[in-house]
Amino acid sequence: MIRNELKRAVFSRTFLLALALMTLFAVLSAVFYIEEWGGYNPNALNDAISEDGSYRFSPQFPLYSLLSAWLGGDTLSLAYTVFFALIPIGSALPYAWSYHTERKCGYLKNIVSRTTRAKYLTAKTAAVFTSGALVILIPYIINILLISAYIPYNMPWAGFNLYNRIYFGTMWADLIFTHPFLHMFLFVMLNVLYGGIYALLSYAVSFYIKNIVAVIFAPFVATLAVGYSENLIYSRYVATPVRFELDPTKFLHSRSVQYMQNPWVVLLITVLLLGFAVGTVYIKGGKHEVF
Repeated sequence: MIRNELKRAVFSRTFLLALALMTLFAVLSAVFYIEEWGGYNPNALNDAISEDGSYRFSPQFPLYSLLSAWLGGDTLSLAYTVFFALIPIGSALPYAWSYHTERKCGYLKNIVSRTTRAKYLTAKTAAVFTSGALVILIPYIINILLISAYIPYNMPWAGFNLYNRIYFGTMWADLIFTHPFLHMFLFVMLNVLYGGIYALLSYAVSFYIKNIVAVIFAPFVATLAVGYSENLIYSRYVATPVRFELDPTKFLHSRSVQYMQNPWVVLLITVLLLGFAVGTVYIKGGKHEVF
């Protein structure tokens, strides 16, 4: 049953549509940096920061790097902004709506009469999560490969963190100056995880809402509400200069887009969202009227 659900989720037009949408902006982000930095001769840069044959370290040198140009390090292009804003929609589009349509057309009756609800819900949950995760993972791989083909890797310098927008005290900030590729990997995996979580949230919403458009866009609207609420709260009611990011579409970026990313806040939000999504699926799904 899991294999069948995965095939239906991945080999579908909606999956290809969502994948094409997210890949488009991942590629546009790469093209922006390739046009700006691609083909830049590192030797020429070395000559520019050398004096009388001796090397003068320039803090700008580490900025012209894969680490600043990949999708998670992009802070300049419009494409990266659109990509992160569309993660909730792109993740939900492939298969999160399937329970809603199967219940509506009567397909669900045929399934639950042949197997247990728990098996069906487990298979559906696995397929929904996987489809949402893949829609985020594949564009990241394409983006990083494109950037790597044109822009070299340079080790970042901690003394220039203002321009890297990796501020001390933010989540995994120390890793980019010691193990930068681990830093990149962790943020890619966090984005992939949230691709699955957003898909599950949309799936869970289908137990409460009967409109398919609302099911797909519910996580997107929720993130907009969180972003607006945190700005309102921090601007009016919180005087402390240390403000933690609560909007997942912003703390998924490896740079501090607006507020500081705190690992404990991210962990708490992740656990709460997963708990709500999975709990709704099994509690509501087990009691939901089918016949």
